[in-house]
Order: sequence, then structure tokens, then C-alpha cells
Amino acid sequence: MLGGALKVSLLNGQSIFGLYSTKALQNQPEVKCANRRDPEICFFMDSANVWFYGVKGSQLYVYDAETDELDLLGPLEHELEELLKQWETPRA
Repeated sequence: MLGGALKVSLLNGQSIFGLYSTKALQNQPEVKCANRRDPEICFFMDSANVWFYGVKGSQLYVYDAETDELDLLGPLEHELEELLKQWETPRA
């Protein structure tokens, strides 16, 4: 998505274009580390193999592998829209 800035995991089937299956994403060391903090978060998207985005209930979370921080972003629908807008905006 967005020129390769974000990668959404696949629910089923063969991996294409280097995308994780959702099951494989859950087995990434970074996601396992995040899940030690909150095992109920299901991660479904990453950016640069550094930021991992997940959902729990109706809330969107992000795990920053570089800083080892897990943060609640807020309501899923709103925060996902905001996240996509941020990634669509060219950076200087």
C-alpha cells in the first residue's frame, strides 16, 4: 500500500509480493515481543519492519520495534484513516 510504505498481511493463501500471512506476521520476533505486553492484540500491518499495527477490539495499536514501545492510537476506523492520510502525504 502507498508505494510500499505499508504492508497489510494476507489472511489466507500463498505469500505474494513479500507480504506476510497474518499467521506468519504473528510469529515475527518483533510482534512476539509486542504480544508479551498484550497478547490480545492481533497485528495485521507493518511499515519498514519497524512499526507494527494491530487491533484489539475496536482499538488500533502500534508497536515500535526500535524503541520497544507499544502505544494505543485510538478508535480503529478513525486512526486507520488518519494513518493512511499521514502516509499519503509526501514528506519533505
